[in-house]
Amino acid sequence: MDGLHTFEQSLRDVLNSLEHVGDDGVVVVRDCNPETAVAAQPASSNEDAAVSHVDGRTREWCGDVWKTIGHLRSTRDDLNVCVLNCDHGVGVITRARERLPAPALGDPMSMTYPDLEANRKNLLNLQPESYLDAILAGMRGV
Repeated sequence: MDGLHTFEQSLRDVLNSLEHVGDDGVVVVRDCNPETAVAAQPASSNEDAAVSHVDGRTREWCGDVWKTIGHLRSTRDDLNVCVLNCDHGVGVITRARERLPAPALGDPMSMTYPDLEANRKNLLNLQPESYLDAILAGMRGV
């Protein structure tokens, strides 16, 4: 999915998607791992992000989609959530085969980019691109 790059909208998009995928479905979310604070700047649209007057603005824009990943990881023990470390972060969300305690990550709405930088690996469950093979194997029961 590649909707509006805000926490609120990306969370709505993921939750709506989960209503329509089966137990063996996958929800994929782009732009979950912004590389800079400027890329993580929330905006109401891509156009607004492009014309913002934030110093260092580039064409890269992820918004605060990363907060959706943190929120899901800390509140949904029925989901497996990780971010592949490629293409500005590719979130992969599947249904959990067994419930495990959700990590205590804090309230994503109050988090800032420095919070992400300080705890990126744990907050996003950041995995190498090759981890996709393990996700798919787990879904096939291999």
